[in-house]
Amino acid sequence: MGPNGRIASGFLPAHGFTAILIALVANLSVVGTAAAAVFFGGLASAALYLPIMAGLPAAAIDIINAAIALFITARSKLVDQVLRLGGRPS
Repeated sequence: MGPNGRIASGFLPAHGFTAILIALVANLSVVGTAAAAVFFGGLASAALYLPIMAGLPAAAIDIINAAIALFITARSKLVDQVLRLGGRPS
């Protein structure tokens, strides 16, 4: 919430989504959170150069983030099903 105890103007709401995604990728571990934060920070800074270097729109970073969230969620769901069924995926 910031140093003043409230959300300041200019705060980006997308940071909350990114923080949840980092926690999911890191599986809530401290070291994993640091590594995932560096990775997603690199993706965010790459959004500045993506249109110039690769000819892709800057929104491609959002698509990459969404794909990572989808795969992490699907992996978690699959692991839950395997554990619940005693090792047999359905």
